[in-house]
Parts: sequence; structure tokens; C-alpha cells
Amino acid sequence: MVYPSYSAVEKLKRHPDYYLPGGDIYFLVEDFLFRVHRYFFDRESAWFREKLSTPAPAGQTAKGSSDSNPFPLDDVVGDDFARFLWVFYNRDYSVYTASADEWLAILKLACDWRFGDVKKLVSRELEKFQLPPVQKIEIYQTYDLDKKLLIPSYTELCLRPEALTLQEGRRLTLETALLLADARERVCKKLSGRNTLSPSSANGEEVDAIIRSVFGLSAARRNFADRGWLWHHWKWSRRCIPTPPKNANAKDLTGADISGKGKENGEGGGTPTWDGGSGFDGGRGNNRNNNKNNAGGGNGGANNNSNNNSNKSKKF
Repeated sequence: MVYPSYSAVEKLKRHPDYYLPGGDIYFLVEDFLFRVHRYFFDRESAWFREKLSTPAPAGQTAKGSSDSNPFPLDDVVGDDFARFLWVFYNRDYSVYTASADEWLAILKLACDWRFGDVKKLVSRELEKFQLPPVQKIEIYQTYDLDKKLLIPSYTELCLRPEALTLQEGRRLTLETALLLADARERVCKKLSGRNTLSPSSANGEEVDAIIRSVFGLSAARRNFADRGWLWHHWKWSRRCIPTPPKNANAKDLTGADISGKGKENGEGGGTPTWDGGSGFDGGRGNNRNNNKNNAGGGNGGANNNSNNNSNKSKKF
């Protein structure tokens, strides 16, 4: 690129929004001079850290140090660079309002210059738009965004009545087109015994599992934030454990005898169950808090209560 002479610098225009008085780095983009803060570029971009740290030749000042010696950004549109700077100088702080096309312009520069956090921001913002599935897959593949975010788009293409067109296949790359064809075929095989071969009638969970398998995406992890669900599932699983027969050689998970034997010691007498009225819970009239040191199966039912009463009378 031919750098501007002093006479040419005089003809350059200072950008109306991003020629900032406190800026310490000067960029030349098309016919505009941008004066911004180098801090963001050093902090966020390995590409800029490398370029801006290159020492100037002897007797010359470093590129980007002044209006007369700005750092040139080739093949960049002035409006796109202004949008990119808006990410750092947004007056609404964390509230970003931009169109999908504007975010795509920011994404391209973030990938070219290796701004990792800006790339993550754009990925989150693009998820707010209802992009056509082919366009979304094309974008996410081009800029190497999270492929798991494409599962809804893969599913939509897999379930629609018509197959991919030639033009769509070219946009998605041969590999993706073949994987989608494989997924559609697997869905049709799932439906072969249901009097229909239309992918659009498939179950959503089945298609999700097929998509994840074909594209090598890990299964979604269950959200265990709902502690109530966990408690209900645990209690129900306990109720579903079969009750051992009366006087059988039954043991609990720790190996303790819960068969109901040992009546002579006041240790049992009820039918051992998990939640019933005897066995673990001590039979009818059982007091759960009494005789906690028993080594036997239940708490002893009526015999247990009588032993406790006699122990109380001796104590007092």
C-alpha cells in the first residue's frame, strides 16, 4: 500500500465518531483517520500485539504514532471498522443493538484479527436472529463458531419435505451435504415401520439423537438445577425397589439384617419395606427415634415399644 504524503494527509478526513482526543493509536482506513486507544488492541488481539510491537526502522517513527504516520488497515471498509470499534465504545455498555449484517461485518474483522472475545460476543448476538438454516450453517462453518448451535438448523433441513438443492449443497460444502443426506436416510429408516417415510413426521428427540450421532456432537447434559425433580426421582426409585418376603434372609445396602428375625431380642417383627409401616419403620406403633442403636432389622414393632418403656422406668 502507498502511504500518504503530508499533502495527502491534509486531505484525509477525521472520522466523526472515532477520532478521540485521548487516543494513542492512529489508523488509516480508506480516506478516514481513526484515533482510538491502543489498549483494546493490545489486550484482545494477538495479531495487533504482534504488528504494533514491531520496532520502527532507524530514524523513523512507529506506524500509528500520529496523523502523518497512521497504521494502515488494508481491505477494510471504513463503516465496518467503525462498527467494530463500537463494540468497545458502546455507550449502552452491555446492551448491543445491531442488525445481523452488522454483526457479520464485526465477526469477519474479529476473525481476521483474532479477537476471541469479540467473536464469542457476536456468536451470542447472532443466536437472537432467526437466520435461514442454510445461511446460518454457512456462516458458522466459515467463521468456526460452535457447531452445537447448528443442531436446530440441521434438524430443520433434515425434516423438511424436499432434499437439499445443488446450490444449497455448494454453499454448505460437500461434507456437510453428505452428512445431512445420511441423517435424512437414518430418519427415514426409523419411520419405515410407522406407515410413513416422510422425515417431517419424525419424533424430535429421535432426530436430535441422530443429528448428534451423524455430526459427532456430544449429547446435551441434563440440567440438574431443579433439585425438586432430583428429590422426586430419588424417592420414586426407592419405592420401586421390591419388598423382601417376611423372615427372608434380607439385608439392606450396608449388609445389615432387615429380615425381621431376632424377635427374642426385640429387634424385628415387621415386614421389611422401604416406606411401609413396619420393617425399616418399625411396624405399627413404632417410634422412629427410639432404640437407635439396635443392630437388627426394624425397630421392633410393639416389642420394641415395650422394651423402650421398661428402659425408661429403670432410668428414672
